[in-house]
Amino acid sequence: MATYKRKGSNDYAKEIGRMKQLEFFGESTLEMHGEKRQATVSAVGDVKMLKLTRANFTELLGDLREVIKFNFNQKVLGSMEMFRALDDSDKVSLVESLEEAVFADGTTIIEQGATVDAAASFYIIKSGSVRVTRKDAEGVKDDVITSTDHVIKERLGPGEYFGEMALLSEEPRNSSVTATSDRKSVV
Repeated sequence: MATYKRKGSNDYAKEIGRMKQLEFFGESTLEMHGEKRQATVSAVGDVKMLKLTRANFTELLGDLREVIKFNFNQKVLGSMEMFRALDDSDKVSLVESLEEAVFADGTTIIEQGATVDAAASFYIIKSGSVRVTRKDAEGVKDDVITSTDHVIKERLGPGEYFGEMALLSEEPRNSSVTATSDRKSVV
């Protein structure tokens, strides 16, 4: 199989690659509905292939976005030490209970000193980044306690997590966590 891509309406197609046995193509059509194909794939010699239509894929596996989300969540949880002891059915239950939240740049997600209750959350970064800071008291001036922000971690990114202490104890939050990118998703 050879893959070709046109440069323009009058240009000839340029070969951009050749595919071998067990390779696949067309997966983007499972995700994008009504979009134009990005390349043309032509047989070079006799070829036998298996095909899976978008309708069959959705019927068998569900919406591709949900499959990708589930697989991502499963992979992230599997890489985290604290969840390695869980058996597969417990991991599946945990993955299914995750909810996605989106935070804009500058949003405080966790505030130092906030009380921990049953609604306190643990976060796994899916995209974007956060900064972790802690205010340390310096002293008292004119009956006012002064403090300084110290950066604990300049950047946590995809696959990293925060807020786990809320699951382990009822102590107030010991640091603040702020979104540092325009679009940040956390599960």
